[in-house]
Amino acid sequence: MADPTIDELLQSLNAADAAGDKPAAQKIADYIRMLQAMPAGADINKTTGAPVGVRAAVGSASTSEDKLSTLRKFFPDAQQYDKDNFIYTDPATKRPTLMNENNPRFFGIPLPTIGDIAGAGPEISEMVGSGLGATLMAPFGPPGMVGGAATGGAAFKKLYEMGMQYGGPTVETRPGLEQAAGVGKDITVNAAGQRFGQLIESGLPRLLTPIQERIAGIRQGIPQAAARQNIPLPAGVATQSPAIQRVEAGLLQTPGGAQVIAPMYSRMAEAMGTRATDIAERLSRAVRGPGVEPGVVFTEKGGLGSFVQRGANAAGERFAQRREQLDDIVSNAVGPQNRFPATNTVQLIADLEAQIARSPETYRPMLGPVIERARRVMTDAQSGLGGIEFDALRQARTAVGKELERPDISGLTQSPALARLYDALRRDVISAADQSGDIASRGIRLHDRYVRFNRTVNLPALQRVVDQDLDVAAANMALSGTKDGIGRLQLLRRNFRPEEWDTVSASVWQQLGNAKAGVKEGAEVGADSYQFSPTTFLTNWMNLSDSAKTVLFAGERYRNIIPAMNDLVKVATGSREAGKMVNTSNTAGAQMVTAALLGGGGLISGGAAGLDATSALLGGAASLTGLVLTSNTAARLLESPRFIRWVSDTSRVVANNPNSLSAQIGKLLAIGQAEPTMKDAIDTYYKQIKSVTGK
Repeated sequence: MADPTIDELLQSLNAADAAGDKPAAQKIADYIRMLQAMPAGADINKTTGAPVGVRAAVGSASTSEDKLSTLRKFFPDAQQYDKDNFIYTDPATKRPTLMNENNPRFFGIPLPTIGDIAGAGPEISEMVGSGLGATLMAPFGPPGMVGGAATGGAAFKKLYEMGMQYGGPTVETRPGLEQAAGVGKDITVNAAGQRFGQLIESGLPRLLTPIQERIAGIRQGIPQAAARQNIPLPAGVATQSPAIQRVEAGLLQTPGGAQVIAPMYSRMAEAMGTRATDIAERLSRAVRGPGVEPGVVFTEKGGLGSFVQRGANAAGERFAQRREQLDDIVSNAVGPQNRFPATNTVQLIADLEAQIARSPETYRPMLGPVIERARRVMTDAQSGLGGIEFDALRQARTAVGKELERPDISGLTQSPALARLYDALRRDVISAADQSGDIASRGIRLHDRYVRFNRTVNLPALQRVVDQDLDVAAANMALSGTKDGIGRLQLLRRNFRPEEWDTVSASVWQQLGNAKAGVKEGAEVGADSYQFSPTTFLTNWMNLSDSAKTVLFAGERYRNIIPAMNDLVKVATGSREAGKMVNTSNTAGAQMVTAALLGGGGLISGGAAGLDATSALLGGAASLTGLVLTSNTAARLLESPRFIRWVSDTSRVVANNPNSLSAQIGKLLAIGQAEPTMKDAIDTYYKQIKSVTGK
């Protein structure tokens, strides 16, 4: 923390004085006088701390005032520095010195000093007493252990304090009653702590399991996903450790290491490609269920585009068939031979003739053919038989409607006048149906809604897919919504048959991982050039919008396939993170690590290079890479799950307790016994570590 300024101290002094807190005001005033007595620009020693004996004596005092009084027995000018520390002038160096020095750090973790341990004497005694009391009272069950821990801890702490007070320099000014109250408080706290510990002992595993899983996150998820899909993982992917990935990258720069590391990544990619193909085949036959031969899966856009064009055309034909079925239902309800006046068609003829009269030379060529067709309907309607037959009226409407649609979907060229004729005939058909009862009236409206929706929404979109000159262009047109939304993709799924959509879904999935042409290996003419790339797969997957993924792969029939898809995505994500270190484009980082590894020094050189604890430990293995044979050995170590677990555990344990390194290194021999095929490599590494650390 930053040292307080004189102005800040004066403000605190005024506040304490105004509040009537005389002891606090006195402390601040003494501290200000001490600072003012120091030479200008005095350098405070924050690294040495008070001698161990002084720390033990001060730590045994109970109150802040008694702690300061105890310290002044050794250093008369001692003053309060902050809430938990004091400052004094060291007679040997003449420098202002903090009693509690700033702790050294190991990998960012503050380490306790001998002075800290000496100052915690009462607490250590209390802990020992609590443990001993609980052990002695264990035969009496949990209540006995609670009582034993409570009294044992309080008694040991008080005995230690009394020894420092009556046999040492520690000051104790509290009256006997207050000291007794302190002992009672310690008994209560120790009892509560023992009982809480019992509860934690029984409940902590259930509490920590989900927390540990949450913290582990993707590192836990990737190996599990790979195991479910039978995908072998290199150590760098499985652990997601940057340290391991850096060392893998370094080993790849050596011939022996590359012989082990590179095939591991190749086997992983091959297994991922196999699983991607398996998933595509399951998607292709989803509508037919398991145990059926896979459907067609297109590995390139050309084949998929041609299939989509045929599907769009078939959807248009199904629309025409469905429309005729609805029309037949209405015709049967009305009666095909019943006659009706074509009032709207007759009125259209009058309107068109009036338009021609205004500009005959312009309008007659355009409107004349439409009038002739309408006049034929009018002639039948006014023939004296009571109107035109309903069947003839609806067929005239249907014929005009087909001409208005695109010919390769179901109809004819666009014409504003022809559209007016279709509308007049449509209204005459509706009028006839309304006169024929409720069933006919509802049926004709259902028919019209179906036709209107398809003509304005579905058919134009399907037609644009059909109209593409190239198959690849058709695929791009159909899948144009995958990046920004669903759009045309959703329309296609709505119009395709389930088995047709299975082919689309499977083909899109399969093509997500097809490596770009520039990075594929050469293929013979006529051979399938499909090659799976985890990087390409993940990039394309991330480019799919969430809504597009839903349209492509959601649905009840895909429900059992989605978990495998998610597993492959998770493994691909881990592969990408490792690839940032391992791939050949990372030459600068790889060369840096390789230089450190080949330079020897193992654990020491790893630490000097500024790597983390795992890197430092792996440095012992990687420093064996000076020869082809030893670099191969190092790579074999790196791909041993037991060895990687040892590195991970040791790096964590040593960070918390540097003195535990010897015990951790000794565990290596057990790994060699458990994996006989690795024994030589483990023994070599063990000797290397011992030569570096002296352990």
